[in-house]
Amino acid sequence: MEKIKRYIPRIIILDTIICLLIITMLFFILHFFNLMFRQWIYVMFAILIILGFIIGTMQLLLKIKRKVIKISSILIFIIILLLSSPIAYLGIVFGYMPEHVIERDEKKYDESENVLSIDENKIIE
Repeated sequence: MEKIKRYIPRIIILDTIICLLIITMLFFILHFFNLMFRQWIYVMFAILIILGFIIGTMQLLLKIKRKVIKISSILIFIIILLLSSPIAYLGIVFGYMPEHVIERDEKKYDESENVLSIDENKIIE
């Protein structure tokens, strides 16, 4: 246990995995009570996790001792990132659903799925 406590701050990808687990637990707890985060929180967590995985992978690749394997694996990782970034960009652009806050009878409702129906469980205080 002491070894784990000593290595977690030094390995970014472990911090990212722990953050991902905590965020996932929070999402499930809120979903259980028919609540949800605001849209900007989802975006912030997604950016944090993506950057954490990229930086953590680069950190692990830079720790490789043999120079030839290190350089080739870093080049392969960069090529994979460059090839997958347009696909991720298209997925983000076409998958974005803006949230709408509707005020009715002095109550605010978050309506991100369907503007025509208002779910009474999603009241914003």
